[in-house]
Amino acid sequence: MKRWYVVNTKPRNEERAANNLLNGGIEVLAPRLKLRKYKDGKFIHVVEPMFPNYIFVRFHPVDDFRMVKYARGVKTIVHFGGQSIPLQDELIEFI
Repeated sequence: MKRWYVVNTKPRNEERAANNLLNGGIEVLAPRLKLRKYKDGKFIHVVEPMFPNYIFVRFHPVDDFRMVKYARGVKTIVHFGGQSIPLQDELIEFI
């Protein structure tokens, strides 16, 4: 059964990791925010990841594990005590 997991990406590689996983047929959620920042004496609009260095990935923990873990841009699948913990679908729906 496919479940949602948190994936830690390499620095500033959220988009790269997401694209590589999408190309492999894996469902990805990589939310981005449009922000107004002050730079060089003026305000500019930028688009940045909502969760820097993290994306949400829906995959089967056995069948797709290696594809996700070793995708370019991925640092690791977030785990606790050596075990990847799935997220509740309601959390993804909320985001």
